[in-house]
Formats: sequence, C-alpha cells, structure tokens
Amino acid sequence: MSDKETAEGMEPEDFSKLLEGFYQGGLIMMAVSLGHDLGLIKQLSETTEPQSLEEIAGSLKLKHRYFHSLAYVHIDKEM
Repeated sequence: MSDKETAEGMEPEDFSKLLEGFYQGGLIMMAVSLGHDLGLIKQLSETTEPQSLEEIAGSLKLKHRYFHSLAYVHIDKEM
C-alpha cells in the first residue's frame, strides 16, 4: 500500500496526529542539531558537577541569556 492510499484511508483526527508527530520530531531534531553545532551537547556530556547557565554559557563563549530556559544541568554518568 502506498503512502497516498494510507493517508486517504485515515480519519482526519488520526492524520492530524500523524502530522503533529512529524512536526514535533522535526523540532526535536532542530534542537539537537543546534545543541551539537554550539557545542552544548559535548559540554553537557563532559560535566561531572551541576553548572549554572552562566557557567555553561561562559565555557562556550556565548551569552547566558540564550540559555535562560536552563536552570541547572547535571548529567548522570551512570545512566
């Protein structure tokens, strides 16, 4: 069965949920890509102690206001 046949047979609510999932997945991938490009993911994976957003931003040479949604970050190495 092709994608077109699948979409035509779906209820509008189900199709809406499918599109919402694509959209959310895309936003997550954009956030991960941005975090990687800025060095944030590497920085967070290497930390052993909780850090303030000012410390994280300072170590990346970025302005802390761009990280204002972060309060404190701690990566549990044993996960």
